[in-house]
Amino acid sequence: QLFVPGESDTQHLLLKIDSASLPKSFAESQERVDKHNWKKAYEKEVGAIEKVGEFKVIPRSELPAGAAILPIKELFSIKDDGRYKVRVVVRGDLEPPTDEELYSPTASMDAFRVILGIIATERLHMASLDVKNAYLYGRAKEPIYMKLPEGHRENNGENIWKSYTTIYGLKEAPKLWHATLHKVLLDLGFENCAVDACVYKRKKLDIKS
Repeated sequence: QLFVPGESDTQHLLLKIDSASLPKSFAESQERVDKHNWKKAYEKEVGAIEKVGEFKVIPRSELPAGAAILPIKELFSIKDDGRYKVRVVVRGDLEPPTDEELYSPTASMDAFRVILGIIATERLHMASLDVKNAYLYGRAKEPIYMKLPEGHRENNGENIWKSYTTIYGLKEAPKLWHATLHKVLLDLGFENCAVDACVYKRKKLDIKS
């Protein structure tokens, strides 16, 4: 199938071709002709973090003694369908070292093959879903303190973010997200597979949220 871009698509394609043309910061994004698109995507990301992740703005003076303020990084991209995307992540590489186990299981390819084989043999229907901002549902044991994004409306140099939920880039985020998902699935009546920690089964089909 041949795709012939229209006039409105030309800018998206040019920006996709050259990643160096993407903004590297909020300030840079607001100096471009498409600044309104970037601002809308930026506010959507920050809004999701504060709503889903329950990140609260607090004055830096409330930071407990010895607590670290994690630095962040803002990533800008344009999706294949032309959507503007901004992702705010923690600089996990700058986190203080920890002795805590950070392992999080991932499903094996053998597990996928077995499940697909069962679906084909039993003539079952297969469905997929995506959890938006999944890592924001992970619950941390201790509060997390972060710098505010550059374009945050309350970023006056004296405020920071505080939350008990995880965020992308945090070293323990995958582990805590898996723990959250595991608990939800067990509460719904699923059983965890003994062979693969990422595979669950449930005999009853009626699942009520």
